[in-house]
Amino acid sequence: MSKSALTKEQFEQYLCKALSLATDAISYFELFYFLLSLSQKKKYEMIFKKHHRILNFIKRAVHDDLVLSLHKLLEDAKNPVSVNRCISMALQLSLISRDEQQSLRKMANEVKPICLKVGVLRNQLIAHRDSSISAGAIFNDAKISPKELRCLALTYGRILDVLVRAYGKKSFDLDNYSNGLSKEIEALMDDLLN
Repeated sequence: MSKSALTKEQFEQYLCKALSLATDAISYFELFYFLLSLSQKKKYEMIFKKHHRILNFIKRAVHDDLVLSLHKLLEDAKNPVSVNRCISMALQLSLISRDEQQSLRKMANEVKPICLKVGVLRNQLIAHRDSSISAGAIFNDAKISPKELRCLALTYGRILDVLVRAYGKKSFDLDNYSNGLSKEIEALMDDLLN
């Protein structure tokens, strides 16, 4: 498909997929962080002990999905749902100005060091998994913190939200969604204790 053939409807589909990936990343992050948190492990010690095998499996699966969701948003090669491609398409369709494009690209570039770390995690943990190296060692070698993963997911979500509003759709507050989700996870665990 040539660049000039892009329609607003196609852009809307790509944008919806990208926003879905950002929302998934935030969801995966909140669950992953909850399962990592020492304060949660203490508070729900009985559940964590009794179901440690299942929770460890869930933690690994959620982490992998988090990394894959973030990687899909940063991977530009032939990927219409990457953040940078969505920015370019919005400019092409005159939904944003050149100044807005530069502002959004600046936001994306500010988290580029985190993107590179996510790329390392994706390659070593998922794409080219070496079972002789523990997942913890790979995570430590990537020198990426949970705070950085959340920052990247929220930054991508904020960029996409600007594009959603430029397209004329209702804004989606990922920060609020993230905070609400962490409370829902804790409520679920409280229910399991009772």
